[in-house]
Amino acid sequence: MAALCRRTCIASICAVLVHVHVHALAAPGHPPSQGLPVDNVRIGMKGYGLTVFQGTRIEPFAVEVVSVMYNFRPDRHLIWVLCPDQRMQRSGPVQGMSGSPIYLWGDDEPHELGKGGRLIGAFAWGYSASKVCYVGVEPIGQMHAMASRARAAKTTEYRSTAQSAPGFLTRLIESPAFLEMRPDQTWRARTIAKLIKPSGKFAEANPGRSSRHPPRNSLGPIQTVPVLPVANMVAPSPTGFAPQRMLLPLTMRSPKLAEAIAPLLTPLGMIPIATGHAAAGVPPPWMNFDAAQLEPGSVVSIPLAYGDLDLAASGTVTDVDEQGLVYALGHAMSGWGQTALPMATGYVHFILPGATGSFKVGGSLKLIDGAIVRDERSGVVGMPGATYLTAPVNVEVNMAGHPPSKAYKYQVVVQEDLTPVIAAVVVAHSLVAVQKLPLKNTVRLTGELSFSGGRKLSVGSLLPWGSPLGVLTDLLPALGAMAQNPYEPVMLESIQMRADVEADVRLGSILDAWLDRVEVSPGDQLGITVRVQQQGAAPTEKHVELTIPKTLVNGNYELFVCDAPTYVSRLLADRPHLATATTVDELFATIKRIMGVASDALYVMMNVKQKGLAVGQQELPQLPSSRQALLETPMSTLTVPYREWAEVSVPMDLVPTGNLKFTVRVNKLLAHRRSSPP
Repeated sequence: MAALCRRTCIASICAVLVHVHVHALAAPGHPPSQGLPVDNVRIGMKGYGLTVFQGTRIEPFAVEVVSVMYNFRPDRHLIWVLCPDQRMQRSGPVQGMSGSPIYLWGDDEPHELGKGGRLIGAFAWGYSASKVCYVGVEPIGQMHAMASRARAAKTTEYRSTAQSAPGFLTRLIESPAFLEMRPDQTWRARTIAKLIKPSGKFAEANPGRSSRHPPRNSLGPIQTVPVLPVANMVAPSPTGFAPQRMLLPLTMRSPKLAEAIAPLLTPLGMIPIATGHAAAGVPPPWMNFDAAQLEPGSVVSIPLAYGDLDLAASGTVTDVDEQGLVYALGHAMSGWGQTALPMATGYVHFILPGATGSFKVGGSLKLIDGAIVRDERSGVVGMPGATYLTAPVNVEVNMAGHPPSKAYKYQVVVQEDLTPVIAAVVVAHSLVAVQKLPLKNTVRLTGELSFSGGRKLSVGSLLPWGSPLGVLTDLLPALGAMAQNPYEPVMLESIQMRADVEADVRLGSILDAWLDRVEVSPGDQLGITVRVQQQGAAPTEKHVELTIPKTLVNGNYELFVCDAPTYVSRLLADRPHLATATTVDELFATIKRIMGVASDALYVMMNVKQKGLAVGQQELPQLPSSRQALLETPMSTLTVPYREWAEVSVPMDLVPTGNLKFTVRVNKLLAHRRSSPP
């Protein structure tokens, strides 16, 4: 039956997920309780570690103690071992070996590789620039100390542990890949980043679980990924001979995507590896994944997204105790305590040695009936039967000249730090799942982002010279601001997205414009003709009509013809209350307004000189001066004056860029002259 299941999976490019229970298994001859205290470790002691070098087979490698660092951190110790195994000398410390258990032999027992000895801890640290393989081992006593906190975790509740959004969005807009993009592709990200104030703090209130999230046992199949040879890897810069904690490799397709999200994920203990090939598939047919289980030395996979794509970070199991608690990694992912992440068995295609670091390349096999519930400096703890949340992400891609459309379905883990990045990545990956985008293209994104509390954001973006990175940049800021705003996390509940790809570049420049007259009367219709040139096409003209407000007094007024980024910039500059939210609902309202500004439109704005007054974010336009004076007092910070505009937008079939400025004179006598007989 299992063989038939595997054949069916391969034929359909879909791996069937079977839920299994965690077994309290340990390495041969090593009951989980027989750990060796760090005080008993001596220089020169020999032993071995256990890890998976290929497939699912756990293999030993030799180690020898070279030193013990006491108080490596306050009340924390670190054991250093040398790995003389030829494989380890060639590769050095390997990202993905995090958690590999290390055992030492006593003087009175035979030194048989892979047998005997006592567990001292987990492979966790390394020196990337060393010519020999030294490994820092997290003592097992420090890892076992997490057990009581893991068992006390309220696994039916989800507690906020998010980092500050300013850091999250700042790292995005300062990433090298982001900086290479054109301003018309990044203006939403930059604008939303400015809305989040570093001084904000997260509320302690529990955002609660939502019935809209499916339970862990009804998540459907998991799609596993055979990763093809790596074309490009994103690794942290070598830090000389400073020890570095191992990171969890996260295999991706696009080098640009990996480069952009690396600054977001490395603080969370992960390192994106770009394959340059499709990141979807199933394990090789010879992989005996029915026999794989979580035991010391085995691969532990943390699926962050699954379904039509397996996007998973992977490490190694250190120990499993009698109650089924799984200890892994030997170091933190994020290190913020209570968490709720899926865990799965996994496999390794091969270990790729690199000049700046080596990596395990592999994927997920089966989800385990349980979840990782603790994430601390000494590692992570998985608990049988614990639950986690996921959000469905559905994407439809319509590629120009290649019908029919393709539909992709994913489940993305719900966690403040990870969800924004992972959800945006799977949408971006979907864009190129079948083929590369046309050399000249425009991507139209339409859809809806649904969040807790019934909040919904509509997406309607036109992306000339589209790319997976462009899609990620368009979605990630709104997702990140909601999950990590300074007030309270607003969790993603679902994404419904459609991407239409056209083999044409719908990008143009505003060349010039002219007014049908420069002197107007209040109430007039002012005509503006704008000349726009699309790349590779002849210039076209667009006529715009602006109604001059009847309340204007005589004088000169500024008028702008501009693109979407300029419009939003002026909007926030003249309406400062939009950028000074004090609640999550006010922030959401501003982000919704920004997301609603179409990039494929022309905007005409005329400063009317009159001031409005905003109470919070409620705008009170055209107040009588007496009322305005009464409300606008230095005793209150809730009332903010703002400048009013007369404005109009005109949809275009391209994204215009640029802006022009005119001066318009308002003269009330014009209306009288027109009505007077000659």
